[in-house]
Amino acid sequence: MRAPVLTSAHARYQDFAAVFRIRAFAIYQTGNNLMTVGFWMQRIAIRWVTWELTGSEFWLGLIAFAELFPSILTANLGGQLADRYPGTRVMFWGQIASGLVSIPLALLYAVDALTPNMILAVMVFLCALGVAGFGFGLLGLVLTGVIALAVRQAVRSVSQV
Repeated sequence: MRAPVLTSAHARYQDFAAVFRIRAFAIYQTGNNLMTVGFWMQRIAIRWVTWELTGSEFWLGLIAFAELFPSILTANLGGQLADRYPGTRVMFWGQIASGLVSIPLALLYAVDALTPNMILAVMVFLCALGVAGFGFGLLGLVLTGVIALAVRQAVRSVSQV
């Protein structure tokens, strides 16, 4: 009775492995996974530090608002940049800038000089620049490009058989 389950699981693993043999998808997915882990680690740490500094629910809400609201203003700009320049490059440099902005936060925290106002300013900047800002405008474009590349690769490999 268990054989069909094992066969099914093996087939799913083979499908999973086949998708990751597509270089463009593997690079995208690896980068996306690393970025997502870092993004959530930073979000949790920022809220934790804000709570330690203020003990205030108001400040936690303000930081959350600052993290998301600027994306309303910058998502269209991200789409316009994607129309003018290669979307993958714009997204790559946006992610690099987001990562670099995190360094001063860590240093200020390490020397005990971080204030809630500084966190607020950095969160507004990160949101406007990073994943929630330009990223919303670019994500669809990048995914479309990766999927198109994967389909072309699959068609080539099938036609060679």
